[in-house]
Amino acid sequence: MAWKVRVTADIDWVGEGMGGAGLGILASNNPGFGTLGTGAGAVGCAQTLRLQQADQIIATAAPPTLQNFKDALTTSATDLGSQITATVLAQLQGWSTGGV
Repeated sequence: MAWKVRVTADIDWVGEGMGGAGLGILASNNPGFGTLGTGAGAVGCAQTLRLQQADQIIATAAPPTLQNFKDALTTSATDLGSQITATVLAQLQGWSTGGV
């Protein structure tokens, strides 16, 4: 039996002072904030960087446990973080001043 998790992280720039003018929730793939993603969150501006990662869930022949899923998600989060190199970070930081 094989299992994996696929994790996608979208990094958006949200302009200062957007407030209620840019609130969105669960529309156009824009989840909200909070534990369950149910609180309204600001919608990002034009720039978005998508990071993607897949990791195998390590389990015996038995169905995977909750901890197996949590471990795979933790590994994926670490792997996503390593995709933000100095070059990528500079690009992200440049968005607030009009960079692309």
